[in-house]
Amino acid sequence: MSVPPAPPALESAGAQPFSFDPPIAGTGPNEWRYLRCTWSDVLVANECTGEAIAVPRRWVGGILGFDGEGTAIELLAQLEYRDGAVRRTETRILIMPVAEAAGAFPQGRAAVVVPIRLDRTLRSKPARIAAAALALAMACFVLLAYLLRGEIIDSRSTVRTSAHGF
Repeated sequence: MSVPPAPPALESAGAQPFSFDPPIAGTGPNEWRYLRCTWSDVLVANECTGEAIAVPRRWVGGILGFDGEGTAIELLAQLEYRDGAVRRTETRILIMPVAEAAGAFPQGRAAVVVPIRLDRTLRSKPARIAAAALALAMACFVLLAYLLRGEIIDSRSTVRTSAHGF
């Protein structure tokens, strides 16, 4: 089985310490050393704490060189280390509508009633045709049974028995 190649940014960093930009939240100091990589992750160790973590390869970007300050590896997303795994930081922003002025809704006046229509697009055209054909067939059978009721089902028939018991 072949060994996955290291991302070019980490190959150029080699054994020298580097930092991530933006830093991974929840990991302590932003000083790292490259250990190895797998097909899905890059394994790095924190220089100060010695803790090794796996960073998903899809979030590792290019190399950023700083004059005199060292090397930084670009991360393509804001990441955080939580519960033993590196995840993308979720920053959800809910935009709330602006509140109207207090006098926009007069008190004491009834609200406008809007008629409600059923949406006819819930059934497809073939389904509507099949339902109409079924309803028409049922109506025809009821009408046919009503017209032929006396001749087909004769409820006045009596059971005839012979005098000899056969």
